[in-house]
Amino acid sequence: VADWDRFSSIRLEDVVFDSVALMQEKRQSKSKFKGMDRINWGASPGARKSVLGEYFTKVRLYKINQSLVGHYLTILRKSKNLSISDIEKNFPSSYKHKICHWFRKDMGGSIPLPNDIKRLKEIFGIEKDALLDALSKTALKFSTVKGSAKGRMPSDFWESDKDIDNQLRRIYLPISFFSK
Repeated sequence: VADWDRFSSIRLEDVVFDSVALMQEKRQSKSKFKGMDRINWGASPGARKSVLGEYFTKVRLYKINQSLVGHYLTILRKSKNLSISDIEKNFPSSYKHKICHWFRKDMGGSIPLPNDIKRLKEIFGIEKDALLDALSKTALKFSTVKGSAKGRMPSDFWESDKDIDNQLRRIYLPISFFSK
């Protein structure tokens, strides 16, 4: 039996909770980010790896276009003669402004979480649906930063003084200088 066959019946929800991430022990580091508050990391993936270590995050297994999901949910809703407010009644009050975004097809739309998909299936009276099943499947993604083979980003360094000179000329000299 292939490994996939043995593990395909395991539900991720039974193994990993939404608020839990599997963490690897952090290594001792001399990183400049080590003593910084979280707010100062910026968007640096290297800083996150240096301070938090490597870890797994729970993500959707399939990337499905949000406008397609919104259009499909609208078709399901209309086929059952339901309004958005009818659907809102089946969710907690905190969902009031979230649910309407599931049916949008523009950039302001959003995709329901896997647990919300289960509830939507109940509301629409659906047991099996390929798209909704795909939306509810999740996987663990290893979150790390791959370092350069040379231990640095080669593009961040100039090889010679001539490279620096050319770069500075390109940045600071007017275009008319080059068109002579």
